[in-house]
Amino acid sequence: MRWLVSVVALTLLASLAVGQSTAERAEAAYEAGDFERAADLWVQAAGEDARPATFINAGQALLMNDDLGRAMLYFKRAQLDMPRASEVQLGLALVRSLRVDVVQEDQRILPALERVTAELVSAAELQWLTVITLAAAGGAWLVHVTRRRIRVAAVTLSIVAGLLTVLLAVRVASVRLAPPAVITALEAVLYNQSDGAGFELGTVYAGAEARIEAVESGRALLSFPDGRQGWVNRDAYEPVITSPV
Repeated sequence: MRWLVSVVALTLLASLAVGQSTAERAEAAYEAGDFERAADLWVQAAGEDARPATFINAGQALLMNDDLGRAMLYFKRAQLDMPRASEVQLGLALVRSLRVDVVQEDQRILPALERVTAELVSAAELQWLTVITLAAAGGAWLVHVTRRRIRVAAVTLSIVAGLLTVLLAVRVASVRLAPPAVITALEAVLYNQSDGAGFELGTVYAGAEARIEAVESGRALLSFPDGRQGWVNRDAYEPVITSPV
């Protein structure tokens, strides 16, 4: 009789487990301290439900599992839509403090402006701010032309709208010309050529942030904030943005 009860209990538990979503199973594994399983499940959940909250959970589980490369990747993906979230900012700061490659920020104009705006507003928010400000400036000029009033407001709004338009253009151009990427392998060799020939230039490590300058022959030409540049095997990095900008 006892064995029958045990079989029924196991069957019920199995059915409950099957009924759980990937995110629920990932959360249960995380709460149980099984960070390796939690990381795998949260990455799977992120593939099924590409939301910032899921990316954050994946990043936290990967960080607890000492997978700095993929933790950085998912925190960067969460930053695209939730740049001001404390979990995102803390996660990025932790990975940057733990990774081997501790490098200065990219000081080139386009990446620097793109980085500053990316840390404050998402691309969608910047687009809406630009559209709203342009509309407000147009309305203010219309009132000024018809009623000869609020000229100062019209000029101010026009200046702000112009600045936002420039920032938006820089943001889009920077991401399209050199998409952001993250080294996800424990270490990646930099080569001076895209093919199998050539020689090694150096090594970068998990969590290093880069820009994709070109892709060919199964390798990508990556540039790093400290000025280093080299061809990296495709399985050593992942692009932050997977859909067209």
